[in-house]
Amino acid sequence: MDDEHRRSGPAGETHRAAVLRAGSDPAVTGDPRALRRLTAAERRCGLEPRVGRAHTDLEPRTRRVLTEWMFQVCEEQRCEEEVFPQAVRYLDTYLGRSAVDTWHLQLVGTVCMFLASKMRETVPLTAGRLCVYTDNSASVSDLLV
Repeated sequence: MDDEHRRSGPAGETHRAAVLRAGSDPAVTGDPRALRRLTAAERRCGLEPRVGRAHTDLEPRTRRVLTEWMFQVCEEQRCEEEVFPQAVRYLDTYLGRSAVDTWHLQLVGTVCMFLASKMRETVPLTAGRLCVYTDNSASVSDLLV
């Protein structure tokens, strides 16, 4: 979140400034063709029955640690409540289809939060801010490639 969209509260806490959110678009929500296309896309790109199927060495504990970290980042940044679940959906979909080295999991989780924030937030998280949460083990160029 950019500094111009933050404000200071009591005891130096920073809070998200009030932002207007867009309402539903009747051209999309009122058109049955849109729902059919979304449903068809979901069938094609849905989660594998077992998340992490492409990973033979991904332990449930490892995924839990990653998602807990993602949740903490979303909480600290006061993300919209839809950002974290969307990021986890992206993560599970990716892990279900692609093998990722364990040392790259945090980068994948960071990219998932970045994309979910872009999709769900009026003022999305910046790549630079997310890199700080990785203790700079991921660079902005890593996220944007």
